[in-house]
Amino acid sequence: TLAVMIVPFCGDRLVVIKEFRIPVGGWTYSLPAGLIDAGESVETAAKRELYEETGLELRKILTMSPPVYNSPGLSDEAVTLVYAEVGGTLSQEHLEASEAIETLILSRDEVAALLHDPSKNIAAKAWMEFYHFVNKNN
Repeated sequence: TLAVMIVPFCGDRLVVIKEFRIPVGGWTYSLPAGLIDAGESVETAAKRELYEETGLELRKILTMSPPVYNSPGLSDEAVTLVYAEVGGTLSQEHLEASEAIETLILSRDEVAALLHDPSKNIAAKAWMEFYHFVNKNN
């Protein structure tokens, strides 16, 4: 299974999603992501997922990782991380009926506060990206 996760920068801010996840029984903080459709490129999937989940447009890809494995002991799912500059207008208009997603555009200080709030559920890959965003150039 191939997936994409977008690490979207809007100027000097990070785009974060807050999504209701049934297995967790509550809201989690993460980054836009999704499965790559058959025949779809990583770039196209990143643009599509970002737009569907946030309404934002992918303006420039900064870099991409190779496919990396989420939980190789449990699944063959590999994800490509796409770091990108994004812009446009936030919208929930393109969410699937089963999705409950709120988009946040956070400053470094706001992401730091999120990281230090033990009451918040943060996805593992997102936690690492949040940590890097907060601590870059420090």
